[in-house]
Formats: sequence, C-alpha cells, structure tokens
Amino acid sequence: MENYSLADIKAVTGTDETWGSNGFLWVILIFLFFLGFSGGGLFGRGAANEISLTNLERDVLNGNCNTQKEVLENRYTTQLGFQG
Repeated sequence: MENYSLADIKAVTGTDETWGSNGFLWVILIFLFFLGFSGGGLFGRGAANEISLTNLERDVLNGNCNTQKEVLENRYTTQLGFQG
C-alpha cells in the first residue's frame, strides 16, 4: 500500500457505518410511532391535559358570549339614544 489514508480506504471500500447504516433510524421511527399512538400520546397528553383543555375551551366560549352580550347591549343603548 502506497501511503493511503483512512479516507482513501473508506472511499474505495464504500462502507458507511454511521449508526448502524440507517437501521437505528428505523428503530427510532417505530418507537416514536408506537409512543404517539399509545394512550398517553406523543407528548404526554393524558387526563390532566384533557381537563385543562376542556377548561380552556370553556373559558374561551364564556369570553365570546360575554363579548357578544356587551356588543348587543351597546347597540341597544345606542338605538335608544337615537330614538330620544
């Protein structure tokens, strides 16, 4: 062998041994797939998060109802002002 470097040898042999040659990536993807579709969800969505989301939805809907009520009251008082 005439002064071949390790990079030359790797280029000639053509082997790529990075993390198990893509097999490791499949293991991670399958793990994430099963984790995502399990009962807890991918990022830990469980009963506690569902309750907090329900409370958030309730608060948003109550806020919308209160805003609509205020707008209607304002229109009503404006119309009463124009009649007088």
